[in-house]
Amino acid sequence: RVPMPSVDPKTFKPGRRKDPETSLLYVGRIPPAINPYGEKSPILLLLILHRLLRKREVNLTIVGDGAGLPLCKRFAQKLKLEKNVVFKGFISRSELPDLYHRSMLTLVPMELYDIDGFFDGSIQESLACATPVAAFKPSTSKPLEGTLGFLLSKNVEKAAEDLSNLLNTPDLLAKKGFEGSEFVRSHCTEEILREKLRSEWEGLMKR
Repeated sequence: RVPMPSVDPKTFKPGRRKDPETSLLYVGRIPPAINPYGEKSPILLLLILHRLLRKREVNLTIVGDGAGLPLCKRFAQKLKLEKNVVFKGFISRSELPDLYHRSMLTLVPMELYDIDGFFDGSIQESLACATPVAAFKPSTSKPLEGTLGFLLSKNVEKAAEDLSNLLNTPDLLAKKGFEGSEFVRSHCTEEILREKLRSEWEGLMKR
């Protein structure tokens, strides 16, 4: 399997947790609609955070730009989340590792069958920094724990409950982060991607 995309292990690497407060992170484009299949939907995270705050104090940092950013900000105000959501907008890649290190969990608001380290740049970056990842499961039959991360329920109330339970298990989060970092740094670096692509191309040329 060829990892697409890849991650720079010199930039994205494990680091000490820099902030004791409970912090969640989203990194990616901000589209103007909720469509968790095939495209990330950070607006959905605001609904989940609204429910989650009934159970515990937690902060969400949203990094990225896009047509949906103004809508996201207005929606956060409507839900009275201003104290618990920070919109960073577009930032340079060199600033991202610090945010991953400050976060307990990176949220990827789209449906995935598993978190295996081969798909999505923000998943690879987060895992490379040893920060675990949670996305959404395609069906209720899927377990919460995936190969290298977690799969939340698509139901907002249940997703908030899943997150609350995960944040109560720091040892499990740390374990998934460590396993993810080991995998990504062993299989998904730019150098390994080049080698795999070269090998696949050479195999095609021999046919």
